[in-house]
Amino acid sequence: MEDRSKEASAPKIVVDFAAQKTEAGWQSVWDSFWLRFTPHWFTWIGWATLLGGLGYLWRVTKLTSVLIATVLSGVFILMYFYSFFFRFDFRNVPLVGRHRKASILVSLILCGALSTGAYLLFNGIEKAFSAHEKFVAEQDSVQKCGCSREQHESVQVRHE
Repeated sequence: MEDRSKEASAPKIVVDFAAQKTEAGWQSVWDSFWLRFTPHWFTWIGWATLLGGLGYLWRVTKLTSVLIATVLSGVFILMYFYSFFFRFDFRNVPLVGRHRKASILVSLILCGALSTGAYLLFNGIEKAFSAHEKFVAEQDSVQKCGCSREQHESVQVRHE
């Protein structure tokens, strides 16, 4: 029987804060980073937009199936971010240096923070759909009223 355990895990990406490189060496590292990261970024933006669309559909339709798809998608993207960022192995972190156990702990904390931050950032895109939905509803209300936006807002304030 074959051992497939290595296939399931992605290779570690070492980030060494003490690396010594020439200016050309650092430029090569930056070029490589942007060439590898940018496609991920735009894929993630597409996913976040899809999550926002699912959230919008659920608010409009209140269908259980759409709610389930929205919740599962949110969980899946969070788990993906954890899997993606926990591949990073931060080494020689300032103030920790070469203490391996402390480095591992700091690496785990940094990866967790990156994962959670990415999730919250992309969750914010879903919130933009809500804001747009609210704006459109307000515009419709102003148009139905037949008055200016300022007049409409003053009427609403008096009614509250």
